[in-house]
Amino acid sequence: MNSAETQLMDSSKFLLSLDIKNARSAGISPLPLLKNENNLTEDLKPVQNSSKLDHDFDLGTQYDDLELTDFSNLTKQKIWERKLLDLSLRNNLLNLRFTKSMLQLVDSKINVLEDSLADGKSFTILPDNNQTILRKYNLYGEPLHPSQPLFKLAEDEFKYNRLLTYYHQDDLDNILTNLYRSAKLAEEENGKSTLYLGIGLLKWFEPKNKEVPRLAPILLIPVELSRKSVNSKFTLRSREEETMINITLLEYLKQEFKLNINSLENLPMDESGVDVPKVLAIIRNAVLNLEGWDVLEQLVLGIFSFNKLILWQDISKYSEEIQKSSIVKV
Repeated sequence: MNSAETQLMDSSKFLLSLDIKNARSAGISPLPLLKNENNLTEDLKPVQNSSKLDHDFDLGTQYDDLELTDFSNLTKQKIWERKLLDLSLRNNLLNLRFTKSMLQLVDSKINVLEDSLADGKSFTILPDNNQTILRKYNLYGEPLHPSQPLFKLAEDEFKYNRLLTYYHQDDLDNILTNLYRSAKLAEEENGKSTLYLGIGLLKWFEPKNKEVPRLAPILLIPVELSRKSVNSKFTLRSREEETMINITLLEYLKQEFKLNINSLENLPMDESGVDVPKVLAIIRNAVLNLEGWDVLEQLVLGIFSFNKLILWQDISKYSEEIQKSSIVKV
């Protein structure tokens, strides 16, 4: 099973999939090789009892409420917020570019990481000791299957509050130092850090350019970097602010692809915080019929600058006061 799933992750070789289990349980059999019209071989007869099928196959959590809510009647406040968003491909919130301001972390169980950060845990960011010094900062690794050695290694390190990367220590230090300084500068100038951990990536394509895949973060966790000394490793922890949905992505999907996913503005919650698997399931359901699109359970740490950030934050922060205004009520 793991081998088959790993092969399916290579989108360049994927054509289609057949649900054999459900087909058999529904009485659909392969085309038989008949010697005559009344001679079916025993092993090709329809399966009448699905209980004989493999019970060990885990489909994961199933959700019955993935239909999108239509919030077409936006309030004036929401309309103002939308107008402050940058919907161009220059925006990292729509089109990730891996530079010194964007670091991919090795794949792990992203829902567990979100819960751990919400619980106040800190994580040390580690280099790849087998990597050479590149002096380039554009590495991106394709999604890993849980059975692959690197994913298992990342899971083992996660138990000790450590996150892996794809860079040599020298390159990693350059990236993290740049992220640290950029976040501090933004906080000094705007009163708000722009450092976020992107949880889950949407792989999407422009209508006019279906050859170049784009990546956009789905969930954004406000985080901060720190270290005890120049020679110590950076640690990552939550800024103890709420996890956000990528509003810019939702609005872009609505305007360009007529996908109304505004229901995710109110994120589904579980006992530990945001219900990450359900959020990703809703996005998957929404893009199901768009060729080549996918939801990747990957992680990025980077600087995400909102256009006219202060105005956008003020509208969100003082929403109750704004709603009382006679101008808004008109």
